[in-house]
Parts: sequence; C-alpha cells; structure tokens
Amino acid sequence: MSKIKILCIDDAKEVVDFLKVSLELEGYEVDIAYNGQEGLNKIEKNKYDIVITDLQMPKMDGWQLCEEIKNRDETKDLPIIALSIFSPEPSRKPCADVHLVKPFDFHYLKSEIEKLVKK
Repeated sequence: MSKIKILCIDDAKEVVDFLKVSLELEGYEVDIAYNGQEGLNKIEKNKYDIVITDLQMPKMDGWQLCEEIKNRDETKDLPIIALSIFSPEPSRKPCADVHLVKPFDFHYLKSEIEKLVKK
C-alpha cells in the first residue's frame, strides 16, 4: 500500500517543520509550502491525498487557497484541514473539512487525517 501523501502549508517554519517530522515519523509522505500560492502551485503539479493549511499567510491566505481547491474540478474532493490560532468565524462559510485551533493535539490531527483520507 502506498503512503498517504500530505501537503502542509504554513508561513511559520517551525509549524511546517513540526508537521513534517511528526507526520513522517507516523509513516506519511509529507511535502511543504510556505504560503497559499506556493501550495497551489504544488497541488497543480503533484497528487496529494490531503492538505493541511494555515489560514493566515502572505501572498494567498488559506481561505483563498481552500476556495481555489474546492472550485476546481480536479481538486474539489481533496480533503483540507485548516489550522488557525482563531476559531472559525460563525458567519464565514467553512472552507475546510476540519478546522483545528492552534495549538492542536497531534493525535487528534492524525485521527482526522485518517478519517478524511478513508472517505
């Protein structure tokens, strides 16, 4: 069975480093990007099973990235986990399948990855 391929996008290097190392230790294949535009460029060139993205980033934020992913036929079913220091605004349409508030529980993140990839 092939490894689950995850794209982690966050402008904070320490968050990306933590996710990459932790998820690779769990057996996932992890690619990284530091803003939404870089992430979208990678999504256009590679196949991922799931995207984990911060919502507040330069160049293209996570909200815009989610919208781009969900509005494209080839990526509209790609699961997205959003990470943010803020709870989602009730008035704002959710852009991700799951929203986790930083700091998040890594074991919960892992269980959400497994649930979303199995769908």
